[in-house]
Amino acid sequence: CPTGRAALRRLADSSSTTPRGRALALRSLAALPAGLLRRTLVVVDEELGADPDQRVGVPTLLVCGAADAADVRASMRRWAAHDGLALHEIPGAGHLVTVDAPEEVTGLLLGLLTGALTGPGRA
Repeated sequence: CPTGRAALRRLADSSSTTPRGRALALRSLAALPAGLLRRTLVVVDEELGADPDQRVGVPTLLVCGAADAADVRASMRRWAAHDGLALHEIPGAGHLVTVDAPEEVTGLLLGLLTGALTGPGRA
């Protein structure tokens, strides 16, 4: 339906700030069964509220693009607040943050890995 295609286009446009990334997002989103992405976000939000004492127990890096869809950023913010994690919102990047800002994401990953390797009890 035209509305469905228009919605996919809007989501793809918010997924990346580069033409290559937007084309990749559009192809990927078009291949998903109808409603799968929205249902996935609903499940993640439900799980965050299911057990208020449940927390991520391993080093975790939360990254999203500042140009990502508002509901995705909101979900990431709830997860970060729930688990006491830092959320890195990359300016100028969409949902495909590794496509839009590979250097920034690599720097964040290296920082996480360096901390995990040299943290307490590590040589």
